[in-house]
Amino acid sequence: MNVTKELLSLRPSDVITKTKLSIGSQLDVQSAEQVLIELVNEGILQMIFAVGCTNDEEQHVTFFEDAESFYKSQKDHCVYCDSKLDYKNVRVGFKRKL
Repeated sequence: MNVTKELLSLRPSDVITKTKLSIGSQLDVQSAEQVLIELVNEGILQMIFAVGCTNDEEQHVTFFEDAESFYKSQKDHCVYCDSKLDYKNVRVGFKRKL
């Protein structure tokens, strides 16, 4: 299993997803997700949330660096184009905790 190798190769600015870890470590996606969640619970990784806007012409993305700011966010509109944020299609990634 190459999970350790995959995680040790992360730079502090790198974001990894359950799919990327799954491919790099030959785990199934569900197992990769469990590993990442456990590392968040242990304080090694942090979750990153990416929320796109609903603008059809340009897709802007708003990033939230932690679950608390994501859930408390009152940003219903994109700061770039004032379109609504698409909270139904949130993408989640993980990065090393600083």
